[in-house]
Amino acid sequence: MKGITPIIAIILLLLITVSMAGFAFVFLQRTLEQTAESTETGLTGQLNKQEQKFAIDGVNADGGIIYVRHTGSVNSSTDDVSVYINDVLQSCNWGGGKPAWAPNSPPKGCNVTTFTCPATIKITAPGNTDSTSC
Repeated sequence: MKGITPIIAIILLLLITVSMAGFAFVFLQRTLEQTAESTETGLTGQLNKQEQKFAIDGVNADGGIIYVRHTGSVNSSTDDVSVYINDVLQSCNWGGGKPAWAPNSPPKGCNVTTFTCPATIKITAPGNTDSTSC
């Protein structure tokens, strides 16, 4: 009996060690999968924002219209574009009521209050900024 007790003790210790290693492996695997998934989601969102690019296509100061073209490669919205005149944020009436904006579509007009030139017009979007003077 004295010779069997140490063998049983070693086997029990080995089983406990293997079960703890298995538990740690499963726990770490789940944690790494969740981390990878959230990183991928965040990265996809950031890349999507970087592809939302716009350019000022023209300015009609007398009519208070700034023409903006979507030059990016992903669908966007008029809500993603901010328009500034002389560093003052303007409230745009894009007309048409639809905020959706497809890439390479015809320019949309941002109707603002009439402004006088000389003025600096700037637009900002998630992927870039553009400015011009009139």
